[in-house]
Amino acid sequence: MPLGLDQVISILNFLHDQHSSLLDLIISILQNPALFAHHRAVEPIGSNVTALLVAICESSCCGTDAVRWMYGYVNDRYAEQVVALTNKGAGWHFSASNTRIEQVEAFNLVAMANTMQAIAPELYNLIGHLLAADERTNEIREARRLARIKKTKDHQKYRRGRARMHDESDSGESDSSDIYWEDMPGELEDVGGMSGTSAEDIEDRPTFIRERIVLIRRVTCLSIFMQSSNQQCNALQSMVGLYLHTCHVSEATLDLLARMGCSISTTSVNKAITSLSAQSSEVIERIGRTLLTSFVFDNLDADIKRLVPTAENPNSTLIHITAGMLIPLEHGITLDDLQCSDELWKKSKLNPYAIPDDLPPNPDVYKLMRIHEERERHPSGLLRRTRFNAWVILYTLVHHGPGYFRKFRRELGKPEVIEQIPLVKTRQIPVRAMDINPSTVGGNGDVLTDLFRQAGIGDPTEDGQNHVQPIGNTIILVHGDLGTGERLESLAHSRSLEGTPLRRFQMVIFVLGLFHLKMACADALWRIFIQSKASHDDLNSLFRHVGQIRPRETGKFQNDPGFRRMHEIIQHVGIASRLDFWRDKVVKLPGGYQSLQEFAESNPSWETLKKLANELAAGQVAGSNLNKLRKQPQNERDIERENLLLRQRYFLLYEEITYAMNVGDIGRVEDCFMPWVFIFRGCGKHKYASHMIKYLHNVHFVYPDGLKKAIRMNILCNPTGEAGKLRANDWLQEHDNLFTKASGQILSD
Repeated sequence: MPLGLDQVISILNFLHDQHSSLLDLIISILQNPALFAHHRAVEPIGSNVTALLVAICESSCCGTDAVRWMYGYVNDRYAEQVVALTNKGAGWHFSASNTRIEQVEAFNLVAMANTMQAIAPELYNLIGHLLAADERTNEIREARRLARIKKTKDHQKYRRGRARMHDESDSGESDSSDIYWEDMPGELEDVGGMSGTSAEDIEDRPTFIRERIVLIRRVTCLSIFMQSSNQQCNALQSMVGLYLHTCHVSEATLDLLARMGCSISTTSVNKAITSLSAQSSEVIERIGRTLLTSFVFDNLDADIKRLVPTAENPNSTLIHITAGMLIPLEHGITLDDLQCSDELWKKSKLNPYAIPDDLPPNPDVYKLMRIHEERERHPSGLLRRTRFNAWVILYTLVHHGPGYFRKFRRELGKPEVIEQIPLVKTRQIPVRAMDINPSTVGGNGDVLTDLFRQAGIGDPTEDGQNHVQPIGNTIILVHGDLGTGERLESLAHSRSLEGTPLRRFQMVIFVLGLFHLKMACADALWRIFIQSKASHDDLNSLFRHVGQIRPRETGKFQNDPGFRRMHEIIQHVGIASRLDFWRDKVVKLPGGYQSLQEFAESNPSWETLKKLANELAAGQVAGSNLNKLRKQPQNERDIERENLLLRQRYFLLYEEITYAMNVGDIGRVEDCFMPWVFIFRGCGKHKYASHMIKYLHNVHFVYPDGLKKAIRMNILCNPTGEAGKLRANDWLQEHDNLFTKASGQILSD
């Protein structure tokens, strides 16, 4: 307890008599730790250090000096931690001129944050505190957010991050910052290094995202401190600079961010790009020389504006180049699986010396239709395609119907798998762009020659190829669009008389890109349901529905809507029509329901929904029932209903091939080929139909098992390594081209 004034004076007089002072006493006590354990009068000092320091700081005689000293001590302490972070051993020294690909690939923001916290815990915590300095504002924001959660009817939908909360707080005000956090895109889910964890699995998604953003800002602040203390400590700034370069940010913006400490300078970025480019050439050759890789290429048209016209081409600013990439073969493919070039050449119709008995038979459509034939009858009595349609119909109700049906998401499951491509993250190696126009047959030959040169493969007996890896009897897979396939086929015809396998490109096997096939499917549906103006007269025609969904774009749909618009219309109109099927179905049930909402309020069971979905798949989608309807007398036929059933059948077939490509069910993808072949033939897309038949025939009846596996397991890639996110190889090339066009702003479509 505090002493009285008389007691204090007595103690001070005693110290004076001992030729000492209170300061000497305090220092002596602190320098003898044993006193804290053996003398009761000293014990309170150890347990009340905070109170002692507060009293000193608040003292009128020495408080100012004490606070000044504390600031200096803390500053020195934090400076020491910044110096510790800049040590070379921390691993954040980054030389732009010697940038390595491994450094870029290994950069991990979360690992960086964890290391910073371990080396400089006090400074790391201080920055976090400063980033949320106004506790009162944070409390208000949290209270408003919790109030919205409480008032949201579909709490489960909110927790999964799939719904926007529209309700306002009781005061009628809304925290715009909070709304921003709630609507943050899913791409930030990976920020934080929570492997296998998505924001949908997080109990409180907005809080989770806020923590990830604060982590990014902590690392950014500390990185600025580090670079300001040591110019070589610029790991984060280098990554930001490289990213800005890929986005084609202006030099002025880049230099501004460099001066702010958020990036490296334009000169350093250019040095890093030069270093990475030199290494990428080595990587291309190293991967290519294994011969266990496929090639993808596509045209890339560049519209380069010139201030001064050139004599060679004074008027046109459009140049044609070729972009490509290498995709290593995965799923256990070995060189032995690809050693069949000579064998296939003996069977080739292009071989002028081929023996007729060695030539493979012509494609048999009936055999192709039975490649993935069902061997056993399903307990439901439905065929595999009908079962998939029933699943899509259920999926539509669960995800797009009244909120009650959301609870059946887990019961929904996935359709059965015919043959699954294993989940392996795909690695792509972009090659150097080629100043070659691939729109000609000769151009495609030049592209292949250039790709082989970059990959370091070829024929050592040819001039100038002494150091290449011999291709020999190995097959080279080339992915591309239909035009590429036709030109490569013409190239093989024109080179068939050449004397060496390399000169006649005997080893090249073209694999049709499934992304372009999917675009052809969308175009076929446009030709069937929209192109003809006579189809617009039907009140339930697709064109009429387009007018309801996109009234300002009907003119575009009449001419050439493009893939993206048509893809969305197929999905959106399909969803609406399937929900209408559900509404029509429940209205006819004994309960007297007038809408899907009333049906949902009756709490139907999952088994009931599955039964109804099976009935809808069998009755509301064109199948064997269509022939029966068409055979009715003309005055009894409902042609509009027949058209709706047929349209739903085609839409579901499009959904099936889309789903199969996304999940990597190569068996289901191939099972969709023949129905689309007949559709393509019916709407005039005969080239695609022929190539699809050729693909199925060659893969399943001509190629050896090893090559068959290599093609089927690698016709799709997985850029993320996650389930449900597989893509076609030609999509990956188009994706890179899209970013080049969109970011560069100098390239045309």
